[in-house]
Amino acid sequence: MEKRDLVIIGGGSAGLSAAVAAFDLGLESILIIERGSHLGGILNQCIHTGFGLSTFNEQLTGPEYASRYMKMIEDRNIEYRLETNVLEISPDKIVTVTSTAGLSQIEAGAIILATGCYERNAGAILLPGDRPRGILTAGQAQEYINIRGYSVGKTHFYFRKWRYWTHYGEKNDLGRCPSFGSGGTYAV
Repeated sequence: MEKRDLVIIGGGSAGLSAAVAAFDLGLESILIIERGSHLGGILNQCIHTGFGLSTFNEQLTGPEYASRYMKMIEDRNIEYRLETNVLEISPDKIVTVTSTAGLSQIEAGAIILATGCYERNAGAILLPGDRPRGILTAGQAQEYINIRGYSVGKTHFYFRKWRYWTHYGEKNDLGRCPSFGSGGTYAV
């Protein structure tokens, strides 16, 4: 069984900054476990500026902020595993994970849960009814536009934020999309 002084579950901003801080305080046997295919979490969807003012003394986009932390992770040789899911954490700090490499267990001296949150549709929280076709949560809309580069629908993407309708046209215009802010329902 593998052993680590610290296992961090979640490779978003909290997990990355926790790993860097723990390393800088003297821990060297650190493992970050991330279920996604890349580090950075939700930051990778946030193409607006406003990140990094207190940490780096400059305004960065979400991906720029995440890449700064990813460089610090690489510079410190902190190990991370992508596309790895935690199945169980036992009372004696045994973390059971699964990935394409199979099932494994890690004995942790300490565990930090930095899993963030994600939006759930009405069905996932047991509200009756169906999710109307074409209605996306804010996070889904950000992913489609900012990460996948889609112009949802055929050539246009409409979303409603608060009481205003905003329109973005062809795929070329996607780079200029502002922050979606938090919460809300966006109609496509």
